[in-house]
Amino acid sequence: SVQILDYTYADLSRSSNRFANVLKQLNVSKGERVFSLLGRVPDLYIAALGTLKNTSVFCPLFSQFGPEPIWQRLQRGDAKVLV
Repeated sequence: SVQILDYTYADLSRSSNRFANVLKQLNVSKGERVFSLLGRVPDLYIAALGTLKNTSVFCPLFSQFGPEPIWQRLQRGDAKVLV
């Protein structure tokens, strides 16, 4: 079954702030790349906004690429974090 979740702007702000703080704790700094393999779920948008709040670069990946193409993109993109 499909679960429907409602997020307010305040919820989104709070969650993305928390994600930005996690990135800071991981020493992800300005301009460093945060890659994501998330589908279209709320966590994708929280990660994207949190990454931008941390002044890092958000790089979405498509999970259908397969392991080798994903690994190549992570290496070439100088990934700091994979979500």
